[in-house]
Amino acid sequence: MLEAQDHSGAERSETDSSSARDGAHGIAYAAGVIGALAGIVALALLVSAPAFLSPSEDATILFRYSENFARSFRISYNLNGPRTEGATDFLFMIALGLLNIAHVPPFVSSCVLNAIALLATSVILQRISGAPLSLMKTLWISALLFLAPQAAAALGGFSVFLVGAGIALTAYYYLQRDDRRMGLSGLFLCLLRPDGLLITGPLMALRLAASSERSRVALTYLVLFILPGLAFFVWRALYFSELMPLPYLVKSDTPRILGLIVASSASRAASYLLPMATILCVALGDRLRERRNLELIAALLLFPAAGYCYFRLDQNVADRFFFFAIIGTAVIVAANRSGRTNSSAILIISGLLVFGCSMLAPKWWSGIRAGLLGSRSNVHEIAADIRKHHLFGRMAVTEAGQIAYYTGWETTDLWGLNTPEFARHLPRATDVDRIGADLVVVHPSDDVDPRACVERAVKSTARIDRRDWASLVTNAIAGSPPDRYDVLLAPSDSDRLRRADDLAVGSGDYLCFFVRKQYPGARALLEILKRHGAVDGADFMKMRKDENEDEDEEDSGL
Repeated sequence: MLEAQDHSGAERSETDSSSARDGAHGIAYAAGVIGALAGIVALALLVSAPAFLSPSEDATILFRYSENFARSFRISYNLNGPRTEGATDFLFMIALGLLNIAHVPPFVSSCVLNAIALLATSVILQRISGAPLSLMKTLWISALLFLAPQAAAALGGFSVFLVGAGIALTAYYYLQRDDRRMGLSGLFLCLLRPDGLLITGPLMALRLAASSERSRVALTYLVLFILPGLAFFVWRALYFSELMPLPYLVKSDTPRILGLIVASSASRAASYLLPMATILCVALGDRLRERRNLELIAALLLFPAAGYCYFRLDQNVADRFFFFAIIGTAVIVAANRSGRTNSSAILIISGLLVFGCSMLAPKWWSGIRAGLLGSRSNVHEIAADIRKHHLFGRMAVTEAGQIAYYTGWETTDLWGLNTPEFARHLPRATDVDRIGADLVVVHPSDDVDPRACVERAVKSTARIDRRDWASLVTNAIAGSPPDRYDVLLAPSDSDRLRRADDLAVGSGDYLCFFVRKQYPGARALLEILKRHGAVDGADFMKMRKDENEDEDEEDSGL
């Protein structure tokens, strides 16, 4: 009788255990389905973005290069103008240009390529983990990657996910000890973005140090990576008559701590490394201290972070340069998944908790919200209207993206990313005056109050040995005197985004448009600006005064 009871109890225990497993499996399957649906939404959002969003300001610079390449097979910022290297994403620019020959707009090409790259990265991560490929898993991994703040940059037209795929592929071949394919994928990554060397270099150094056939490995990298890379470097130096790309000259010109570290860049890097360290601790546990993992952390996270801390990252939209931290962490976690007993669900939940509790969540939401609510930016609409009315001329701008791209005007980039003359030093007021542009567009940003555009009671303050935005804006304003230029101020953001942010008329981000009085299309240009919310100096000063009075009343009420 006791044996019968024991047998019955064992059956019940086994049944309960089986039920628990079935329940856990059901929950995991449901979570997988939800994640897959989220991945489909993310991919659909990427592919459809050009239908309802404006590309990012700096992405349109690359689009301009791509379209000029498609039309003239020259790499130049101005069509048929001098050769200039302001687009450092070389392979990406060439790909967009070739697709543009087939009449595919660069923004569409960019978003489709990013969507494909997002799926490819999910597949590569599964390969690294040794898990069998699964469509559902591919989609929910894509959804998780889309939670990176850099997704907003991908929606804006940057090559974020394409670069991420290049990093993952190079790391995969490193882990497989496939030196030939690693050399080629590393070359692809560096031609896609030159700072890919910050990851490819350390990985190759680690392979050389660990290999018992160093001569063979060194020869492989020499033939497939170093020599082609040097050949490209020499070609581009001869083609552009510049040893280094213009953005490198601009971004390296900044004060540093101990001559090495840009404080703002280091702060941003830390905001990613800390949550990634938490995820690695949860995912790896004691294995975190294994030599291979320490090497991967150094090559994929620490070394590139140190490299980026050397530069001033002015065009770091949605922290796009720090996507390496997300991909690097994903690669390290995937490389340690083989043979692990803890479930993927625990890892996913841990990652989502870190995401929600760190600064990543508000960064992601801020970027996505600005993109979705921003819709077509006011700058985009103004530029498109100028082109629609067949107005053409020469302009000088502090931000060389949307206004130049959508108007098609010959443009001087006063910040120097696309104009060699100003890549080494800021223009002074006399330089702006000498250009004699029909339109000067100044973005005061947070450095100078837009009212300075109206008052124009400014003097040239640029120092040759220092580059800062306030000096640039001040000099651009001083070089557009009231006796030769009329000024209107227009909001840069769309009405929809301004309403969502509850911004009063006259508040928020404004651009200053200086229109040369002798420009034949001056009257038509001023009318276009006014149709898009631009106001003259007197009205803008009144709006700002009223806004300040309202704020004072609110403060006194408190």
